[in-house]
Amino acid sequence: PVNLAGLYLTNNLQIPDSFVISDKAPSLTEIPAHSFKVLWADNEPEQGFLHLGFNLAKDGGQVGIAQRTEKGIFYIDSISYPKLKDNYSYGRYTDATKRWFMLGRMTPGESNVYTEIAAIEDFNMVLLYPNPARDYITIDFTEPSGMDVEITIFSVTGQELLRISIPAGTTTADCNISELPKGLFLINLRNDLSNVTIKFLKE
Repeated sequence: PVNLAGLYLTNNLQIPDSFVISDKAPSLTEIPAHSFKVLWADNEPEQGFLHLGFNLAKDGGQVGIAQRTEKGIFYIDSISYPKLKDNYSYGRYTDATKRWFMLGRMTPGESNVYTEIAAIEDFNMVLLYPNPARDYITIDFTEPSGMDVEITIFSVTGQELLRISIPAGTTTADCNISELPKGLFLINLRNDLSNVTIKFLKE
């Protein structure tokens, strides 16, 4: 089992500690093996220990879970999600993979189920090179993107460092990272149809 008590949740990746999961009800915040836990992003924490102090925007936004260590607060997982269609959910398929989809069925407390997946671009096929990189990093979509793509680079603590847009039809793009310090970063590729985050190292 895993207990969520003391972990942080946020709807703004630049503020990883915006809401802390209470440690006052360990039986409620524990996740037994091979099971799930539903947390309510309803901005009504007074309703109970599993209700969060923020909402999630339907038109797209961010959500992350983070942990405090001796060296600071670091993300365990995070996602920037696109605008959602009515009566669709957004999640990994299958569970625990890196692939995110709009799903035609909502299954809170259960595994994500394939009933219908909205049309997407598969950013999981994107190539990122060189990695490690120095002044530039190339984003290779392997085929022309069907829509404009927003590219955002974050620090591992969730601070947004760089944001650029790439027009539809782009196959490869070079991103200038010369102003970034040395270290590990996250690059997020996102449009209304797909979303993926990739780690890279700046030398």
